[in-house]
Amino acid sequence: MPTSDYAKDLGEWRSSLDLDIRRDLGLLALSGQFWLEKGVSTIGSSRDCTICLPKPIPRLLGAFEFDGSRVKFHVDVGQTVEVDGAPVQSVSQLRFEDEPRASVLRSGDIALGITRHEGRVGVRVWAAARARDFPPRSWFDVDERYRLRAIYTPYPAAAAVKMPDNLGGIQQGYVQGYVSFKLEGKTFNVDATEPGDGRLFVQFRDRTNGVVTYPEGRYLDTEAVAEDGTVIVDFNRARNPAAAFTTFTFCTFAPKENVLNCAVEAGERFAGTPAGQT
Repeated sequence: MPTSDYAKDLGEWRSSLDLDIRRDLGLLALSGQFWLEKGVSTIGSSRDCTICLPKPIPRLLGAFEFDGSRVKFHVDVGQTVEVDGAPVQSVSQLRFEDEPRASVLRSGDIALGITRHEGRVGVRVWAAARARDFPPRSWFDVDERYRLRAIYTPYPAAAAVKMPDNLGGIQQGYVQGYVSFKLEGKTFNVDATEPGDGRLFVQFRDRTNGVVTYPEGRYLDTEAVAEDGTVIVDFNRARNPAAAFTTFTFCTFAPKENVLNCAVEAGERFAGTPAGQT
């Protein structure tokens, strides 16, 4: 049985993750993504619009103007659209999601943002109502046997690894070292990245994938690495990637070096279809 303090802390952490995906611009509300072509793209509920959204969005809400670099929004006459809390009078210059003070357009229950990925620019759509009925995140029972003391060994220089992504591509990523630990009597070495906060980030796969956990693997943040290289790897904190909750996002999955030849029955389960996927 887990100690009461440990179980309480873990329960609070899991609850905070569930609340995070249900927030106004959280993963569960993310309901659409549309790539822009250079020029003007209309948006509204009319089938004639370049970006067609469901009612009660007006037949024509406005239009995005993309010049190949930046995006402007032109609101249609008589429509009410806010950008960053202020009504759009006619035209508004928009900031990308990865920029400071990213622009958020709002019309009723719908929010819109401008994203970019690998040279493409697009519009992401959030509908807050989508998150309301989504069931709570599902977890294995807390098991302290999966809270492991490990050793972190940095590489002399960052090493390149190939990681599949949820769009069917292969991304080149970099890892700064590897974590060694024993599980079920076996010794494993898994590559890790250093986010810069003293902890390590690990993407891994195991034998539960596609059975009771997300098919493409899970993510894990370790505790801070000690000066002697020891680090706590707690699989009770293994969590699903963003793609487990919506198809309208981008994320990478574990490289082949991080496949564990065992069943890690700890952390987050997966028993559904990502929001937006049919």
